[in-house]
Amino acid sequence: MAILKQIDHSYPSEIDLINCIYYILNPVKTHPSLINTNNLICRNPLVAPDIISSQMIAVQKGQSLKSTRRMYHFVFSPDYEFEPSDPHTLYSIGIAFQMLYPKYQSLFAIHANTKHIHLHLIYNNIPVWGNKQLSKILNISTMENLADLILIDMSNRKMQNRAAGISPISIAKDALQILYHGYC
Repeated sequence: MAILKQIDHSYPSEIDLINCIYYILNPVKTHPSLINTNNLICRNPLVAPDIISSQMIAVQKGQSLKSTRRMYHFVFSPDYEFEPSDPHTLYSIGIAFQMLYPKYQSLFAIHANTKHIHLHLIYNNIPVWGNKQLSKILNISTMENLADLILIDMSNRKMQNRAAGISPISIAKDALQILYHGYC
């Protein structure tokens, strides 16, 4: 159901990271209401990619951890043969991905400028606090399972006309609860 693709690039230089953030935050592709950040200080990410990149670079320079990988970049989209998605569902999935690794700076933006709506997500490889690089704990199959849980939940809510007004944070928390503790 979920298609999660890790972009196979380690973004070794600062300019790679900056260019990626500019691409993700392209105002032709996204909108401020379709963007969220974690552990980054920025009121409107769409107008401040330089601020976001400078904060990520500062964390990388401030930690004594050495890594050739600056960040991880993922593109997520549902399998459109199963369930065409909407920005609300993708936003819930983005929030859940951020909650999965809360110690790491992250940014997601939903690109809704075409029929194929998809989510771009980046994580800083270096934690804001702690000493484990994301590369040591990253689990892509957990991310895929989490996204599938949310897609199924939202599909069920839509069929029962219960999807309106549900907070993306509530949806993400419910999915994480099920993922880690099973159905209640």
